[in-house]
Amino acid sequence: DVYFPCVHLTPADCQAIGDVINVHHEVISEVDLSYCGIDDDCYHHLSTGLGQCKKLKKLDLQGNKLTDCHVSHMAKVIQQNCASLESINTRDNDNISVQGCARLHSTTHMC
Repeated sequence: DVYFPCVHLTPADCQAIGDVINVHHEVISEVDLSYCGIDDDCYHHLSTGLGQCKKLKKLDLQGNKLTDCHVSHMAKVIQQNCASLESINTRDNDNISVQGCARLHSTTHMC
């Protein structure tokens, strides 16, 4: 599992974490990247690895800088690849609108 709560991540850090997630995707069931400052650049590096985690049960992205664009992409990735996901936390991402949250919820039944 991957735990980096409250650690400010640079795009290079996110690239490294994304690579680790991609290599070990068969065994990862929890990812906690809450309050890490994840923005456009960081999310791009993480998304491929996260999309490979077919056993992912919990994804915590609370308190980052995610946007509606990220949420739309995340919803697609989750719908296609992460059937086992039980919980996703996107609270305290000020750039996710009510519509973005609704999009994520309609696809995953979570927000």
